[in-house]
Amino acid sequence: KMKLIRHLKVTIAISLFIGLTNMEASEQKFGHIGDLRLESGATIEDCFVGYRDFGQMNTDKSNIVILPTWFGGISKSVANIVKPGSIIDSTIYYVIVVDALGNGISSSPSNSKTRPMKCFPFFSMVDMVNSQYKLLTDILDIQHVHAVIGGSMGGMQTFNWVVEYPDFMDKAVSWVGSPRATASDRLSWTLKMRMIDEGEKYGQPDSVIMKNVNLLQNMIVYSPEFRSLETAYEEFPQFLANIPNKFGATYCMGNYRWQLEAMSTNNITAKFNNSYDDVAKHIKAKMLIIVNKQDHIVSPIPSLQLAKTLKAKTLILDNNRGHLGISPEMKKVSKTIHRFLK
Repeated sequence: KMKLIRHLKVTIAISLFIGLTNMEASEQKFGHIGDLRLESGATIEDCFVGYRDFGQMNTDKSNIVILPTWFGGISKSVANIVKPGSIIDSTIYYVIVVDALGNGISSSPSNSKTRPMKCFPFFSMVDMVNSQYKLLTDILDIQHVHAVIGGSMGGMQTFNWVVEYPDFMDKAVSWVGSPRATASDRLSWTLKMRMIDEGEKYGQPDSVIMKNVNLLQNMIVYSPEFRSLETAYEEFPQFLANIPNKFGATYCMGNYRWQLEAMSTNNITAKFNNSYDDVAKHIKAKMLIIVNKQDHIVSPIPSLQLAKTLKAKTLILDNNRGHLGISPEMKKVSKTIHRFLK
C-alpha cells in the first residue's frame, strides 16, 4: 500500500512537469498569421498560433527566449518550468511559450472551421516552426532572439529552428528531442497511428482506442527497470485501471494523431543529403543538447551524433525514468541550462 502511494506521488510530480496541471500562467494570446502554406503544398486557411509570455523584454530585445510546446502540451501548462530555479528564469528572460500546431490551441484538426478533424491537412515539424516564425516576425515584430529551447517534441522543433532560420537565434537547447526520427521512434509512433486508424475503421469508441494507445505509451515512457521496480505484482491491476482513456479539453484523438504524424516525419537532414556533416555547416547557433541514455520514446542516438558533429555542449543523463529522465535530475538540468543561456 505504501509503495502504491509512493507511485502515485511520483506520478503526480511528473504530471506537474509535463504540464498536466493547471498552473497559474499569463493570459492566452493569439496571432492570426493568415493562410499558412505547408511543405506538402496544402494550406491551413486563416492559421492562428497561440502563445503566452512571461517576464519583461529588455529595451534592446536581447533577452527573448522562445519555448515551443511538447507533444500534447499547451502553453498554459509550462508556468512551473518558467520561473526562478527552474529550466528558464523569467526574472532574467522574456519567455514566449508558443503553442505548436495541432495542440488544440493553435490551428488544429479539433478547432478548424474550414477543414475540421480528418479534413485538416497533415503538417510537419518545419510547418510548426514556420508558423511560429510568422507569429514572431509578422505579429510581434521580433526579428532575433537570444535562444530557442524545447523538450521532447519541443526539442524537435528547436532542431528545426536552427536549420530553417539559422540567423534568428544566438543559442538553442534541446532536451530529450531529436534532429530526426529513428526507426525505433517510428515503430512506436506508427503503431499508435495504426491503433487509431484501425480502431476508427472498425468503429471502436475513442475511449477504447485511447486507452490502448496510452497503455502502449505507459509501456515505453519509462525504462522496463523503472516499471518493474515501481509497480509490484499485486499493484498491477490498479495501475492498469488508472491509465486514462482521454485527454484534456483542447487535446483529442485527432490532434494526437496529427502531431504523431509530424514527429514521425521529422528529419532536419532531409534537405542536406541526410548528412549530419552537411546540415551542421548550416547551423550557426551554439547548442546545448540534453538526452537520457535510457529514453525509449525518443532515441538519444541522433542528438548525440549531431552534437559530436557540431562539437556542441551535451548533458547525458542515465537514469531509469526514460523519456521523463530530467524530472529526477531537474536541479542539474536547470543549472546546466542556466549556465549555457547566461
